[in-house]
Amino acid sequence: MGVSDEPQQGDLGRSDPVRGDPGRTAPSSLLPLRPALVAALAVPGCRAVYAVTFGLDGDVLAAADGNGFTYLWDMAGGLAATFARPGSRGVIGVAFDPDNELLACADANGRAYLWDLISGDLARTFTARRSRGLNGVAFGLGGELLAAAGGDGRVHLWHVVSGR
Repeated sequence: MGVSDEPQQGDLGRSDPVRGDPGRTAPSSLLPLRPALVAALAVPGCRAVYAVTFGLDGDVLAAADGNGFTYLWDMAGGLAATFARPGSRGVIGVAFDPDNELLACADANGRAYLWDLISGDLARTFTARRSRGLNGVAFGLGGELLAAAGGDGRVHLWHVVSGR
């Protein structure tokens, strides 16, 4: 697939990207503005994908859906695993730990789950009381803390190992 200097449908060309003024030239650092879709990964039976994240080395992709499932893709080989938590109203956030050994998932019920990526087992469940759901998760730099964005306007923190 070659790159052409001819404007394509939807292409901003070399016009000013802020004002859309065809008479102004955009800074060269913004060019070329020709994103290409590499792939569209199908999520079986999914009504909506709420979050995606790559593992630290970029070879694994996690996607969270509105049905309570989290999917892992090996970017070289396709769908690798599916994690489900019964009763979940939807997984809203996902994050890999710094060692790529755990996957944290946050759901609309106010729970965060840690999945062991080596065994495939659920390693731990955290509950944010009165949270009105969790909207995202992130590991601390060393992977010892898990933070979750609460629907109640609070950030919830837990120690990954002790669960406190």
